[in-house]
Amino acid sequence: MRRIDMEGTVEDGDSHAEPRNRPTTDEVEHPRHYTDHPSGVECIDIAEHFGFSLGNAIKYIWRAGLKTKDVLLDLRKARWYLNREIARLEKKESPVSDITGETSDGYHTFNELYHFRMLYNALLFNEWAARGSAEVHKSWRHHDGELCFGGGWFVVVANTVAGQITNHYKAQDWDRFCIPERETAAEWDGHDAAEAARRMEHLLDIAARKSEPMNGEDDLGGNHTRGRETEESR
Repeated sequence: MRRIDMEGTVEDGDSHAEPRNRPTTDEVEHPRHYTDHPSGVECIDIAEHFGFSLGNAIKYIWRAGLKTKDVLLDLRKARWYLNREIARLEKKESPVSDITGETSDGYHTFNELYHFRMLYNALLFNEWAARGSAEVHKSWRHHDGELCFGGGWFVVVANTVAGQITNHYKAQDWDRFCIPERETAAEWDGHDAAEAARRMEHLLDIAARKSEPMNGEDDLGGNHTRGRETEESR
């Protein structure tokens, strides 16, 4: 029986052969960090059989420590895709299977809430871009050059003083975001939804502190706060 052992050596019965020929290295079609496995197998030949989330998890595990020296970042990305697949399977097994975009909480449907989120996100990022408050951009491709979710989606990125914030939206909403376009997006730093929420809360705290005049001092308009409040209350 012909097989590849853990050392990457091809075995045929009791005989040993050299590892099979690797594909020619090409930074676009055959990047070295996907082709340098001791077995001679290219990552895509395995990953493409596992679906989107598991395939991406395999990709990030495969290249950990090869594309960059940041092994943990690649492993965190792999974990993110594994968690996404686990959540999908758990949802599939859940007895509640009739939840759709038209499911309502009694006030709004999921589709309406997602639409509101996109509009709020566009308003904020457009304002940041206009004011120069944060480095914001949009792209059809992730940092590694791959189309977002295989195409038809784009990513918006804000690099703020509190950290990176990202979201993905369908192509139909591209023109809502009047922000600079980049060929590829900035590299995702591994944050999840909970971390993004913490970063936005931190930004709100910073804004609140900046907007509070000091006790007994003039506000930004040059008016004495207490005197103004007393005059207005009469």
